Amino acid sequence: MRRDCVLLGAAPLVLTACGGTAHRVSYVVTGERVPSAGLTRALRKTAGVPSVHVTIARRISFKSPFPVVSSNCTTTTHTTGDVDNVHHTARFDQPAAPVVVSGTTYYEKNGRQWTETPGAALLGRAFPLSSAGFGTFEPRFLKFVRPHRVTEIGSARIGGAPTTQYRTWIGGDEGVRQPVELWTDHSGRLRQARFAQSPDIVVTVRLSGFGEHLHIVPPKTAVPSTNKMSVKLYGSGKGKACK
Repeated sequence: MRRDCVLLGAAPLVLTACGGTAHRVSYVVTGERVPSAGLTRALRKTAGVPSVHVTIARRISFKSPFPVVSSNCTTTTHTTGDVDNVHHTARFDQPAAPVVVSGTTYYEKNGRQWTETPGAALLGRAFPLSSAGFGTFEPRFLKFVRPHRVTEIGSARIGGAPTTQYRTWIGGDEGVRQPVELWTDHSGRLRQARFAQSPDIVVTVRLSGFGEHLHIVPPKTAVPSTNKMSVKLYGSGKGKACK
C-alpha cells in the first residue's frame, strides 16, 4: 500500500500528517576528533560552486501513541533540484508542488497558478541545512555554517566518489546548533549531509553535478502567497502507510 505524506510546519520542527512519535536518532560519537578548519573550508568551497544538482530524501518514522493500536509508518519522500549559485536561482521538483527560487523569493505552483513569497529564502540563511526538510536547499548559505567538535568516523563512496565521513555540531547565523553527519570528497566539497529534523524525520541531502550549465527562469506571472512562510512539502513515499 502506498500513500503520499504531507509535511507541514516551521523549522526546525516538522509535523507529519501521520502524527505520533518515534524513536529518537542516536548521536553517539565514535572516531577521531579532528580540527574543524578542514570541514569549514569544504563547506565554504561548496557554497561557492557555480551550480549543483541536489537530491533530498526525508525518512519519516511513526509509531502509534496508543497502546491498543498496532500501527507503524515508515516512508521516504524524495525531492530533486538544481541550484544556480551564480544567478541565485533554483528549481526543486516535488510531485505536487514545484518550487522555484529567485534571489530571496519563493515561487510555488498550486495547480496552474504560481504564488510568490518574498523573503522566504532567507530561511536558508538562518537554518542552512534544516531548510532541506522543507524541500529546498541552497549551498550558498553553507558559508554561514560553523562546525563544532568535529569527529572523523570513516570513509564511504557517495555517488561513486570516495568521501570522508564526519560527525559534528553546526551552527548558522542564528547560533542554533544541531548534530549532523557530513561527507566530503577528495576535492574538498560537501557530497552528503544527514541530520534529524525532528525525532520522527531524518533528512539526507546529496550533492552532485557540480558546475553544470543551468538555465532557471522564475515564473512570468505569480500572485502573492497568502501564507508568508508557506513552503508545503510533498513527496512520493514508499513504505508501510499510516493507518
